[in-house]
Amino acid sequence: MNTAMTAITSIFRKRPPRPLAPPTPLTPRDLQSDDEDVKYKPIEWPLIKRLLKSLLPYRRTYALGLLLGIAMTPGRVWRLCGQLCRKRSVRRN
Repeated sequence: MNTAMTAITSIFRKRPPRPLAPPTPLTPRDLQSDDEDVKYKPIEWPLIKRLLKSLLPYRRTYALGLLLGIAMTPGRVWRLCGQLCRKRSVRRN
């Protein structure tokens, strides 16, 4: 009985973490800073097609959310403008 319990508890016992590999040393080229913009990878169209295919079952939900977001934006902008106008009118008086 004791050996069975030891075998079961050994499964759940925490093991020490594996040691990390030492970091690779930086070369002088890595330390140089260029004034160039960060170069991004171009859009991979097969990946975009795959993403759209995976969203296909949720197209109605996505369209509804997109429409609601577009419909609510003018109201939010109007509310923000109203707050700014009230703020300026209070400061002038």
